[in-house]
Amino acid sequence: DIIVSSSWDRSLRVIRNDDSFTKSKQVASHGGSVYGMSFNGEIAVACSEDSTIKIWNVIKETCEAELIAHSSAVYRVAMMTSEILISCCRDFIGVWHWPSKTLLHRLTG
Repeated sequence: DIIVSSSWDRSLRVIRNDDSFTKSKQVASHGGSVYGMSFNGEIAVACSEDSTIKIWNVIKETCEAELIAHSSAVYRVAMMTSEILISCCRDFIGVWHWPSKTLLHRLTG
C-alpha cells in the first residue's frame, strides 16, 4: 500500500506500508504550496500556488509532465481517466490530456 500526501511546504510525500506506515520520502516539489492532489495508485497529480500542475509517477519517483496554462494558483485537480484530468483556478476550469500536455477545454463563466 502507498499513501501520498500534499502539503503547504511545497511537497508531495510518499508513505509506503511497512506495517507501521513510518517510511516516508519526499518525491516532489513545487514553487508554491500544494493545494490539491489526486492519486490513482501509481500517478499523483498535484496543483499548486505556483500556477502549475505536475504529474508524478510515485513508483519511479519521476515527474512525468508539467502543465502550464493557468495564470493564478490552481486550487483543485482530479483525474477523470488515466489520461484526462480537470483543474480549477480563479479564471477557468481546465480539461487536460496530460500525456500530450494539451489543454483540451477552457471552461469559463
